[in-house]
Amino acid sequence: MNAAVFRSLMRVVSRLIEVEAEALDAGRKGIALAGDSVAGSLLAVARSCPGMLDSIEVEFDSLRAAPPLVTVSSNVAGKIKKIPSGFQSSVPGNLVMFVLMTMVFSGAVITVERFTGVLRRYAYTPAGAESILLGKLFGRMLVAFIQIAFLLLVGKFVFKISLGRSPGALVFLMTVFAFSTGAFGVFFGSLFRNPEQVSAVSIVTTLAMSALGGCWWPIELVPRAFKVASFLFPTGWAMDGIHKIISFGYGLSAIALDAAVLAGFGVAFVLLAAWRFKPAD
Repeated sequence: MNAAVFRSLMRVVSRLIEVEAEALDAGRKGIALAGDSVAGSLLAVARSCPGMLDSIEVEFDSLRAAPPLVTVSSNVAGKIKKIPSGFQSSVPGNLVMFVLMTMVFSGAVITVERFTGVLRRYAYTPAGAESILLGKLFGRMLVAFIQIAFLLLVGKFVFKISLGRSPGALVFLMTVFAFSTGAFGVFFGSLFRNPEQVSAVSIVTTLAMSALGGCWWPIELVPRAFKVASFLFPTGWAMDGIHKIISFGYGLSAIALDAAVLAGFGVAFVLLAAWRFKPAD
């Protein structure tokens, strides 16, 4: 494709050079050699020589008649014809990043509870380790729901962004996203025993997942390797699904894969957290 574009440009440039060379050979006013370069312009030549503009048009008519080397077509990406605004992209990015950040830092509470011995006290209650783990998960999901609802309402009524044509699909995707990030928060908190370790690692983890997932800039602008890398994290799938709904107007069927992968991340994080989560330690 790049070679075809280059050949097309060179065909136009070479025709311009031919026209300039003919004007130089004919001694037209408005263009002359200045060392190894050409000084002046074809517009000045056309103004100084009646009929020159017509001959230039004939040259370019013949150029347009030649078989095209490159064709350009454009169409609307999605069902919404209005081009998304900056807020249309930044609000979802901030939503995903700050919800993830909240879940990671709230998951760090588990590390503090282990360090202070609170988890050992839980072990003496009738609730088993599974019940305690699920309680931690559902508590974080509730916090995520509140944060998501607040950010979407602010985006809708303050920044006037569109929430798409399928509110049911958006609610479903946000539910799965809350489950995925809540599970990640619990898993993240189960990894450490020292609260000081969590503070440094949580910031780096959150910012890296947000940047690579497309929360800071449109993922279409980055090289292909980074586009592929974005789908290694829940943030990439969440951003992809949100934009399908609110930026392109798609519904539930379009986000089925995004929701399934987010749910898969959530299940994997829960299983890993259950393996690491030992209240009696």
